[in-house]
Parts: sequence; structure tokens; C-alpha cells
Amino acid sequence: MAHRAYARGGSRVHRTRPRGNSPGQAVVWLSAITALGGLLFGYDTGVVSGALLFLKNDFPNISSVQKELVTSLLLAGAAMGAVGAGRVADRIGRQRTILITAALFMTGVLAARSRLLSFSCWPRKW
Repeated sequence: MAHRAYARGGSRVHRTRPRGNSPGQAVVWLSAITALGGLLFGYDTGVVSGALLFLKNDFPNISSVQKELVTSLLLAGAAMGAVGAGRVADRIGRQRTILITAALFMTGVLAARSRLLSFSCWPRKW
């Protein structure tokens, strides 16, 4: 039951917010979700830096500037994807956007697994 306070004149005034749903809790949850997103993005960047070691095998003449370009384009692509996803979510809704994104992600995982898009299957004429 909501907390009751007595104002002047003896009338009862009810709290408008139920207990446990303070804005402080929402800020904590949003901060935790944002921190987790940043942590996962940093982890992905670390994975890409580990993958850069293997670029030398497939591209023996790659320069360090080109490796840096690969890493920085990851950040630019993530920023453009976030802006694009926001616009798509405004148009068709968040739930559909998440479902479409999950389907695209699964398609990419299956394609990478079956090696359809890997460079090792392409003819090496360059």
C-alpha cells in the first residue's frame, strides 16, 4: 500500500509514485546497460586487433597504415550503424528492428561458418 502523509487540515495525501520505482534505479539500470555495451564494444575492438595479426598471412604487402584503417573503419561503421538503426527503429519499431538485426547476424554467422564469404575460398589472382 502506498505511503500516506497527512497535510494541514487532516486530509490524506497519497504518494503519486509507488515505492521502489525511483528515478535513481532507472539511472542505475541505464548506466549498467550502457557500461555493458561499452565493455562489449571494447572486447570486439580487441578481437579485431588480434585478427590484424592474421592479415599479414592473407595480404603479405599490407602496411601498418592500412591495418590502422581497418581498425578505425570498424568504429566508423559502428557509428553509422547506430544512426541507421535508430532511423529504422523510428520507422518500423524497435522490436522489428531487433528481429531483422538478429536475422542478419545469424545469416552472417552461418555464411562465415560455411566459408561462403571467406577470402580463403576466393581465387587468388591479385
